[in-house]
Amino acid sequence: MQRIVEVRFILPAISHTFICCDGASKGNPGVAGYGFVCRDYLGGFIYAEAKGLGIAANFIAEFMDIVGAAEWELINNKVNICIHSYSSASVKAYTSGKLPWFIITRWKRIKELLRDIQFVHSLREINFSADSLAKKGVGLERG
Repeated sequence: MQRIVEVRFILPAISHTFICCDGASKGNPGVAGYGFVCRDYLGGFIYAEAKGLGIAANFIAEFMDIVGAAEWELINNKVNICIHSYSSASVKAYTSGKLPWFIITRWKRIKELLRDIQFVHSLREINFSADSLAKKGVGLERG
């Protein structure tokens, strides 16, 4: 059975960096990693990263991808970010402030330094490049 889903890709405001991020694990828990792709307001490529996390649950990888991307943004003097994530649970947790204990301290420091943070729950069709990078971080894809 096929289902047609309309997908919209909306670029951020001129002052913002567009970040697509995703986490993955091979097993749950298992070898985990995350990936993110940063783009400018025109959609131009800025940076991409895939990182392994060791053994962790997918839940942890989904939170670490956002922190990893936000920390990279800060290091590179980007203080307005728009984060797109496939994980509705992590987007909800970050927007509500109800974060798991292992990420609270890092996230508070990030929030102090960023001017504006926007979160968007995106379908995998929007986040396909971050999904591929997360799998590279886990070792599921080579290249």
